[in-house]
Amino acid sequence: MAVTGLIIGAVALFIFWIPVLGWGLMAAGMGLSIIGFVANREREEPTGTAIAGIALNAVPLTIHVVVYGIAYLVWHIFVQLYSQLFVICRFIPFC
Repeated sequence: MAVTGLIIGAVALFIFWIPVLGWGLMAAGMGLSIIGFVANREREEPTGTAIAGIALNAVPLTIHVVVYGIAYLVWHIFVQLYSQLFVICRFIPFC
């Protein structure tokens, strides 16, 4: 499972920008890598592949969180500025 998670993570790294498919691949890759990590720990086998899969899936996840966070902040600033402008426009006849 760890190898599958690593392979899916590599694929997700290149197509994470596709909305539904990217999130699905990231979730599947992260889940398989975590399951592979836990299974390898219980069997006392090497966990390097699972850790690499988790790290590889964390990269597009981090990029998504940062991009959506910035988009939310920009939208919030826009809404705040627009609402303040709308209050001012109520008192100006030509606005």
